[in-house]
Parts: sequence; C-alpha cells; structure tokens
Amino acid sequence: MAQTINTPVTRYEAPRKVSGETKYAADFMPAGMFFGELVVSSIARGRLTSIDIREALAEPGVITVYTHETIPKYETPKGFYAGGPGTSSFWPMTGTEIKYAGQPVAFVVAENAAAARRGARLVQAKYSVSRGRLEMDTAASFVPPSKKKGDCSALLNCSPRGLCQT
Repeated sequence: MAQTINTPVTRYEAPRKVSGETKYAADFMPAGMFFGELVVSSIARGRLTSIDIREALAEPGVITVYTHETIPKYETPKGFYAGGPGTSSFWPMTGTEIKYAGQPVAFVVAENAAAARRGARLVQAKYSVSRGRLEMDTAASFVPPSKKKGDCSALLNCSPRGLCQT
C-alpha cells in the first residue's frame, strides 16, 4: 500500500477549481428547471390547524405551493414502506397530524432558489400542540434509570487519566 500521509500530492485540478473554471453540479441549470424549498413544522407533536399560502403564491418567482390539501394524491408504495425496523409507514403532507419536529408541511416550487426560500418564509402555519409522548416505560425491556446519586469528584480523582483545563 502506498504511503500517503506526509507525502506531497500534486493536485492537477486545483488551478481550475480555484480559478472558477471547474463546473459543479449546482452550476448546471437545464432549461425549465425549478427549485424547491420545504416548510417544516415548528412543533414536535400536534396538529396543523391552518396553513396560509396566499402570500407565498404572490411572491415573484413562486410557481406553486404544495400542502396536504394541494399535493397530488399518490399511492403509498408497498413492501419497503410498510413499516418495521428501519422503515416508516408515515408519509408527511398527507394529513394534518404532526408526528415529529421539522416534519414537512409545505413545499414551495419556484423559478430560482432565492424565490423558493422567500416563498417558504411567507407560508403561515398554525398548530394545535399536543404533549410529547415517550413510551419507553411501557416496553418490556425498559429499566428505569437509578435515582441514586454518586460522588463525581471522588470518581474523577481516582481516574488514571484526566484533563484539566481552565
């Protein structure tokens, strides 16, 4: 195996990159390309009670705004998305239920990225907040944490290694 650590490497592409000649994926703009920006929930659990997209639609450059009310209906794929470990049977923007913080509630489509961002900031969503829910205590394997408190200083003093910093 060739040694690469502490070995100078000639970067033949460097001059083109630093001069701006190199083209990256974001530099290619096919004709008719649109840009999108998600609007995500500001709560972790609850219900979307209203969503006003009128200001976003009036923003120059915004083409449309999809919400649970306006997104084209689609059939949930079978198999992989049927639920189970590592998968999810929940598809956002199909209803008003908010199941997690940052859940998409709208998608703004625009002629350019700046218009999409501006439009997303103009979407006004209102929520009914529900109390968070953790169900670990109902799991058969759940062991509640000990409420016993220890002596942190004693443990740190007997540690073979330490880091003192001010």
